[in-house]
Amino acid sequence: MKKIIGLFFLISIQILSASAEELTSGLFFNSHLHDGDKRTSLVLDNGKPIEIQDKQQISFEMNIRDEIIFGFATRIITNNNENIDLIFSIDTLQRKLPAIVIKNKRFFISDTIIRNRWIPVSITFLTKQNKIELSYNSIKRVYDYDFSQIKNTRIYFGACDHPDYNTPDAAPINIKNIRIYNGKELFRHWELSQHGKGVCYDLVNHSPAKAINPHWLTDDHAVWKNIYSYQFKRNPQYAFDPEKELFYITTGGQEMFIYNPLTNHQDTIRGIIGYPAAASTNQMIFNTKTNRLESYNLDDQTISIFSFTDKAWTQTSKTEKETGFWHHTSGIAPDSTIITFGGYGSFLYKNSLFKINPQTGEFTEKTIPEIYPRYSPASAIIDNTLYIFGGKGCPSGHQELSPRDFSDLYAIDLNTFETKKLWEMSNFDKKFLPGSNMIYNKDESCFYIITGNMGGVLLRISINEPGIIPVSEIQHFDSGADFSFSQLYYAPHSQHLYCLYAKNYKNGQPSQIQIYSLSYPPMVYSQILQQDKEKQDLSFLWYLIPAIVLLTGTGIFIRKSGKNLKKDNKLSTGRPETESSIFTVPDKSYFNRDRACICLLGSFNVKSKTGENMTSSFTPILKSLLLLILLNTEKDNRGITSKKLDDLLWGDKSEKSARNNRNVSISRLRLLLEKVGNIQIVNDNNFWKIILGDDVFCDYHTALDYIDKATKTTEHDEEFFNKVLELLLYGPLLPNTENDYLDSFKSHYSDITIDLLHLLLHKEEFQNNDKFRLKIADSIFQHDSFNEEALRIKCSIFCRNDKMGIAKSIYDNFCKEYQTLLGEKYGLSFNDVTKEE
Repeated sequence: MKKIIGLFFLISIQILSASAEELTSGLFFNSHLHDGDKRTSLVLDNGKPIEIQDKQQISFEMNIRDEIIFGFATRIITNNNENIDLIFSIDTLQRKLPAIVIKNKRFFISDTIIRNRWIPVSITFLTKQNKIELSYNSIKRVYDYDFSQIKNTRIYFGACDHPDYNTPDAAPINIKNIRIYNGKELFRHWELSQHGKGVCYDLVNHSPAKAINPHWLTDDHAVWKNIYSYQFKRNPQYAFDPEKELFYITTGGQEMFIYNPLTNHQDTIRGIIGYPAAASTNQMIFNTKTNRLESYNLDDQTISIFSFTDKAWTQTSKTEKETGFWHHTSGIAPDSTIITFGGYGSFLYKNSLFKINPQTGEFTEKTIPEIYPRYSPASAIIDNTLYIFGGKGCPSGHQELSPRDFSDLYAIDLNTFETKKLWEMSNFDKKFLPGSNMIYNKDESCFYIITGNMGGVLLRISINEPGIIPVSEIQHFDSGADFSFSQLYYAPHSQHLYCLYAKNYKNGQPSQIQIYSLSYPPMVYSQILQQDKEKQDLSFLWYLIPAIVLLTGTGIFIRKSGKNLKKDNKLSTGRPETESSIFTVPDKSYFNRDRACICLLGSFNVKSKTGENMTSSFTPILKSLLLLILLNTEKDNRGITSKKLDDLLWGDKSEKSARNNRNVSISRLRLLLEKVGNIQIVNDNNFWKIILGDDVFCDYHTALDYIDKATKTTEHDEEFFNKVLELLLYGPLLPNTENDYLDSFKSHYSDITIDLLHLLLHKEEFQNNDKFRLKIADSIFQHDSFNEEALRIKCSIFCRNDKMGIAKSIYDNFCKEYQTLLGEKYGLSFNDVTKEE
């Protein structure tokens, strides 16, 4: 298969170039969902100073993702060490909003956040007028600024490693089309589409923009990602709903697995009644016309329909008979009938076409003599025409009579069954078997096919002329299964291709399904690569060879590209990363938030028994329902009444409608919580409450318990108080979740936390324990960012440990935030702060 890539590589570059304009381009900035040393940074002109001119404009397009909105979009550092930043910050109402920071003074730009849409942003330096002009989407702002001492700037996006403005706080954004204009003249243009390894060159002067931990969105069109791998005790059948974007997998028993590739979440339907029509893989399909799962048996000519409502198949008897139509191809016709062609069984290849009516159960079989008998062809139905490509077989249909691989394309009219050969590559000797279906690209009049062997390659074929062009390779390991199946699917809403591999075994070894994803349209990886200017004089051949190698190794390339940032420390945001350097012994961790947990401190996060992050599975209603019941259970063991739930969540609905919505939502919530662990939602005398099993960790529940014990009794050992501080350092209660009903819970938790922390500060046994007192101060800062006692403790401890620079940095940051948020200077000097401890 590697030879196919080499043979057709030049052709593929030319043919696929038209698709590049439709690609999702830009740089995805790893943000708070990633560790500090994994976040993304981009520095223009490789960090060199860019000379400033009058009417110099820095413009770009920005897409704000659906994550916690906080951090830096761009940071501009002048030659006299002043900062001009575009950030996402928190106002006095705890709203996350875009703001510009000029010399550490913050100005909010808008009171709304526009998510998941590209918006234009520009910053213009009007040096002769001593003004900075900001354009943010349709908003225009002008700010005073003294340019008399400004000669040049350094420009960063995301995380910043400038020595004086170092921060890992990259905002959750995507950026593309960075341009710098000097007046009307285009000075730089980084598209952030094509790129090299950790670098993107601008289109004007080939100047590099250096990226650390980059995620280039164009790579998603060329590099397949393995998103799912699961083993089954019995051979599975599978189908895909392209509208809801769900995979359905069953082994013929009483379970149905439903996998959502967008959320990476798998549900299970248990207690299923009845059976599919066939036990063999490759005989179940999701009928997009009837919107249901349909299983068919070509040997017995029976059909079984699955009802999600009743959790039942219509067929009541189990079929164990081995099929005579292994590796046939199937699709759905416009009239909702199932069309199949080909297959193999009992040493015979087939050229039978079946038309199955799932409404009546009628099977119509017709031999297509124009097409040689074969198995593993690929097919697609466009309008009322069935296209058949490739496969393996022979004219007689007998396996023992010289079977061969075909590279031909046929069109069959499904009304008249008239068959026409469109083309054949008679001298094509590359051995591969296509997956059982094809994806149609109307604009380019072509099909995409996945190979079912040799590790997997995405191919492109034209309808009108012969040609087989490799597009991208899947790093898929073919383990030599007794039966291997491959399927290619297209999801129109999310614009993704999905490739499913199923591996079955005869000896009782577990079967396996693997699913890979690729953004659509697909792209040859060499089209994405940019060369260093110094290497452009090399011959085209020497450029092509490494591009081919990169095509086969892009998974490794992406994982290893970029270099690490310094480790982000776990103390408060904005404080120097070297604060922890006076303590060399790492802290012991007492609580596990990696699995079977509901976390409310620092952020809302739910993980299953197996460690799967389930947070995205909680819709706004389910999240609010969980929080209301859980928080009220902690406040009052009785919980919360049905009426209060209805008023808060469904106040705009009638009493009956609210009750129905509540019952449905609680049922869904129970199903989700089953995956977390032993959690019961109990209704006791019209009060709803949650009972957590011993196998489930809830940080809020545990923190309240420890705070209560620490407050009521002071006789505890050091380990107990270390546990208390670990819990409190997780952060405030649900700081990124905003709702009126949460305010009283948040306030109460902060109050009891700060009261306890002040109590611990004055305990005699901790007076000389600097590490413990630093933890207390950091925890106080999480609830009260202007707490003067916490400031005095931190500064004094670092001064005492000969870390004067760190202490001064903590003090300076405190003063800057104080000035920015409160609009006045902090009243105590550094000496005043440090001498009072």
